[in-house]
Amino acid sequence: MTLPFAPSKVYLDSDLVADIEHAAGEIDRLTGEMDNQQLIISLRVNEMWDEHKNILGDDGEKVFNTRLDYFAECSRIANLKSNRHIFALSGETLKRWCEVVETYENLDGELRRGYELSLEVLLDALTFHHLYKARQLYFNGKVNSPLHALAEAMSNQWSVEEMELHYDGNSKSIRGGFISYLQKFLEKKLPRLEFSKEKLSRITAKIEDLITDIQKGE
Repeated sequence: MTLPFAPSKVYLDSDLVADIEHAAGEIDRLTGEMDNQQLIISLRVNEMWDEHKNILGDDGEKVFNTRLDYFAECSRIANLKSNRHIFALSGETLKRWCEVVETYENLDGELRRGYELSLEVLLDALTFHHLYKARQLYFNGKVNSPLHALAEAMSNQWSVEEMELHYDGNSKSIRGGFISYLQKFLEKKLPRLEFSKEKLSRITAKIEDLITDIQKGE
């Protein structure tokens, strides 16, 4: 049976539907709260960099030789108050957050024109990964403004993958993900199907040809 794209009738057990809806609602709430708190940290870390970049240690040497060193120390402090690491100890996760926040905070008037979207509003409707991907799309010349991609994502309720597919359907990450899926299908799922050796061989050859064609486009 082929279900319509958006069935009006729910075919799932009512208890299962209730459990999924409850869990999804909690994920949405907690993701929003986490993004908002990480935004607060990122804004504060960016704000205080100038006051810390020339701090000297007891040996008279600079404590933070690079901005990444500063991010690493801020990440260490953040992780002390959590049961699991919020930020990578290398500082890379916080660096990504701070750079994304910095980009949106410093967008010029032309890029903001027509979009009354603050970081708080964006993270209330979307996720940090949306902001990160929209920034990539902008830097790669796929959109005139990252805010345009985000406004469309909000309007159409796109996931990050749907937003990327809409603006950059030929991106390496999408093609790479599809290649990975096909390779795993060949290795693990196809052998389990009850086909004759001849048919399995034909299917394998066609999938391998498809993988080759996709790789040529990279």
